[in-house]
Amino acid sequence: MTNEREKEEAKVTLEELLHQIQVIHLELKIVRNWGYFVFFWRWYAG
Repeated sequence: MTNEREKEEAKVTLEELLHQIQVIHLELKIVRNWGYFVFFWRWYAG
């Protein structure tokens, strides 16, 4: 019985961790895209 609850809690923890990783990944992608944009804009406007 306890084992089932521990499995369930571990699953929830894993899902939360995966969600955080996805959020961080998305933020990094946005930052990287902004970096490209700023670099291109400086080169173009230069």
